[in-house]
Amino acid sequence: MSNDFPLYFDPALFAQQQRIIKAEIGVGSIPRISEFVNHTNTSLLVEFSFSKSELGFAMVQGFISGTVIQTCQRCIQDTEVVVEQPVHLIMVTPHKMELAQREGIEIYEYDGQNIETVNLVADEVILGLPIVVKHEELDQCDPKTKQWLQGFNDEDKASHRDNPFAQLKDLKIK
Repeated sequence: MSNDFPLYFDPALFAQQQRIIKAEIGVGSIPRISEFVNHTNTSLLVEFSFSKSELGFAMVQGFISGTVIQTCQRCIQDTEVVVEQPVHLIMVTPHKMELAQREGIEIYEYDGQNIETVNLVADEVILGLPIVVKHEELDQCDPKTKQWLQGFNDEDKASHRDNPFAQLKDLKIK
């Protein structure tokens, strides 16, 4: 983790100071993400800038990008998953939630204390990960899996039957 990357931050203070955070973070240093990935030796680039929203709430905008290794759900082999997660949040305490909803920006609720930076990064990365992980192309999957899936598709085409109700569309009721 970069020395420029704070472990905690005060959203109001960072917004007032218009702070910018740019850091490369090892996936292994973000514990909540490790349960979603196979290898923790990759890293993510985090770029956050802090400012105030129109109604005066602390706001963070930026981007998280990088690559993680997950398990392809077709062939059960490793596949690289590109993370490109934009971040656009306002930081709100529970008692100001109703007012904050007028902003029309995604809300990140916190208790008024400092926010653990890696938790914010983890939340956003998890939101950006695919629900079903798979290689982008079937050709990238394990050859046996590829062969099996292609055979399965061929069987579907061969066993395709005409819809028994297709003839009814030609009947007219008078």
